[in-house]
Amino acid sequence: MRELLKRFDPRRKKGPQIEYLTGERNTFTRHVRAEPWNYHMAKGLVQDLGVQKGTSLDVGTGNNPHIIPAMRDAGIDAHSIDLLHESEPAKPGVVKEVTKNGDSQYYWGDVADLDSPQSALQGKKFDLVTFWGSWMNSGSDLDNWTIKDMGQILAGTQGKSMKKMESAGKQKQIDVLQACKDALEQDGKIVIVSPRYAHHGGRYPLSHLVEEINHNHETIEHLKKLGAKKITVFAKSKEETEAIIDNVLEEIREDLTKRYGEHGNHFIDDILKGRETTLGEKGLVIYQHRLNLKGIRLLREHLKTNDMGIIDAVVGHF
Repeated sequence: MRELLKRFDPRRKKGPQIEYLTGERNTFTRHVRAEPWNYHMAKGLVQDLGVQKGTSLDVGTGNNPHIIPAMRDAGIDAHSIDLLHESEPAKPGVVKEVTKNGDSQYYWGDVADLDSPQSALQGKKFDLVTFWGSWMNSGSDLDNWTIKDMGQILAGTQGKSMKKMESAGKQKQIDVLQACKDALEQDGKIVIVSPRYAHHGGRYPLSHLVEEINHNHETIEHLKKLGAKKITVFAKSKEETEAIIDNVLEEIREDLTKRYGEHGNHFIDDILKGRETTLGEKGLVIYQHRLNLKGIRLLREHLKTNDMGIIDAVVGHF
């Protein structure tokens, strides 16, 4: 009985508050039509999080040139770090300052080595650490290396069993989050943004979105275990996600009926019902439509038991 009472003791520490921001409260929805939209999203996100000054570190900046100027224009002393510099991987345990586009405050190294003895960032603290599209891959740009990929490469598991690759990738994510948390100022934040909002655009590869949603929930659990005081999730509501599905479905239906007439409609209905079918063609357009229709089916299944749909970003407050 004592053990049972202990288990249900209301004074036990609860998990962090999780806040969902949708509609116009979602920075990514609000700035999607601004030009350049990715710059305004980055600057708007800093402002929405209430960060008015301090320092930031963007991890895996790569081809996202909007991050640093957006942060600086928001009053932030912005830095970035990449594992690759001029296509060359960094040496283990070494973080160097390099010049990029005539600008300093770019660093070359593994973010997990921030506090190593040979790190130019050893002891440096940040108010904001961002992963703008570098945390996971949603299928928008399969050539992009992510933190998960780095874990698999550095552990030598590429080409091994899927289980070993997944394990190495997840462990790398945990190690990186721990290093970032250790490098935060008091009340600092870790921000993880969907790769849909990186340089390649805010597209919705529907075939990958349920997987991305699941990855985001894993990340939320990681942030909880690291002791986040609060977690903010920028998301599309169930209704917003259904509207996106309807728009994509309308575009697919218009294209396929124009190409194949009523056969196009039959193809769509069969895929949405989980039946394998063919239009007698194996071109790239048909392949992409097939993937997106399967993604629509999976998203609809997800929405049957969830009030939240697509996740744009997850923020851990420490």
